[in-house]
Amino acid sequence: MVGTGLVGSTGALVLSRLKNVVIKAFERAPEPREAGAWISLSVSGLAILNRLVDPAQIRRIVYRPPDKAVYVARHWRTGQILARNYSSPGHAPDYIQARTHRFPLLQAILSNVPEGIIQYGYNVVDVVVTDDGVRLFFQDQPSQDFDLVVAADGIYSVSGCVLRPIRDTHGRAENSAEVPPSSPSRLQGRGGIPKDLPGQPGRRHSGPARRQLGVAGER
Repeated sequence: MVGTGLVGSTGALVLSRLKNVVIKAFERAPEPREAGAWISLSVSGLAILNRLVDPAQIRRIVYRPPDKAVYVARHWRTGQILARNYSSPGHAPDYIQARTHRFPLLQAILSNVPEGIIQYGYNVVDVVVTDDGVRLFFQDQPSQDFDLVVAADGIYSVSGCVLRPIRDTHGRAENSAEVPPSSPSRLQGRGGIPKDLPGQPGRRHSGPARRQLGVAGER
């Protein structure tokens, strides 16, 4: 597992509970760090989280409003309340939609990952797929071989660019002969949309995850 943010740490926790699986997780930071803002926990997300982490841990870090996360629809001009819809009707208290900060959630997940699985200070600089598996290359550390590598090191992922090539708006892999190679820093947002697309008013570009970037302008 490359990266131990919310995704990587959760993946490491799940895989650590499988029999006959040896899991290692690498994080370039020297220790867990606080990053990001609020995060919403949906009913389905809480259902999974409560199977991995003691629900009491989750209760201590989440916020649920007194009205149980009601969504209010108002008239656009007068502000009159038109409808009230509850996000989690009929669910037990531990499964009602909630919010929390990312770092307390990360700490709760990490506290359940067995000791020794996560190795901090390992910066992945390259990934090579071999006939026998996958080889990870680290900065100032010897390379290591694995049967399977999961890229969970974020939007500027080094491993993700190898395992999931960046594609242009025509679906061509940018590390192929058709398209010149590029850095993930050229991407705008999590949808994988290149930053340097032509900014013509009215144009819309789709990323590989079907997210879209629209260029505004006068008619």
